[in-house]
Amino acid sequence: FGFLDPAGSYAWMEDMLILKGSPMTECEELINFMLDPATSIAVAEGQSYPPSLDPTKVKLTEKIEKLPAFDKTGSMKALTFADPVYWATNEDAWTKQWDRIAKGA
Repeated sequence: FGFLDPAGSYAWMEDMLILKGSPMTECEELINFMLDPATSIAVAEGQSYPPSLDPTKVKLTEKIEKLPAFDKTGSMKALTFADPVYWATNEDAWTKQWDRIAKGA
């Protein structure tokens, strides 16, 4: 079981955001916890999707190495990464169109 990323697939980007006014100490602890390789490995195994850790630098588990989307080179060259400038420039128009379609218009 796992997810397969065919060559040319868009990379799935996740992030964690800290909102203004958030308790910084606790937020830093959470982010450091999530960035810890042991946590990244546990999350990857739970999601059945490889972590963004470089397997040439971090020892990953056999379970992760057997996942269909695992890239033993750590280069992620088979994935496509969106152009952030293009995305940001068009996002408002896309959102407007998406909202219209979602309403059935």
